[in-house]
Amino acid sequence: MLPLTSPQAQVYDREFRRRGVREQGWGRGLVAVAVLIWLWLAYQLFFSFSVEDGGTSRTIACDSRAFPGDPSSEASHTETERERCAAERDWGPILAAFLLSLPAVTVGTALYASGTSALRTADYAAEVTRLNAVKEP
Repeated sequence: MLPLTSPQAQVYDREFRRRGVREQGWGRGLVAVAVLIWLWLAYQLFFSFSVEDGGTSRTIACDSRAFPGDPSSEASHTETERERCAAERDWGPILAAFLLSLPAVTVGTALYASGTSALRTADYAAEVTRLNAVKEP
């Protein structure tokens, strides 16, 4: 904190630093939300899953969306099973979630950078004021 003589300047300095910390916090939070969305998307894309067959009580094992299995292998699904697997993890919601995460990460990064800049500016001003107050021999 600045070694200021004016109480108003000290109050302003404290509020300036609080705003910087608050901006950093909001930025971290928004980036964390985007990262959680990305982790969910990675799970949706890269992990295999199973689907309940509507008519029977059996489950259908589906390949991941990013790495589908070889369709010519002997363990391949019927066309109906492939359609059910594709419908379970449709590309539309996955793409929509990714697009919704972009504003969160953009605003979060900007807020974090702004808060960090404010805190560094306050530290710089405090150090310059301290150095100016020191008398040289």
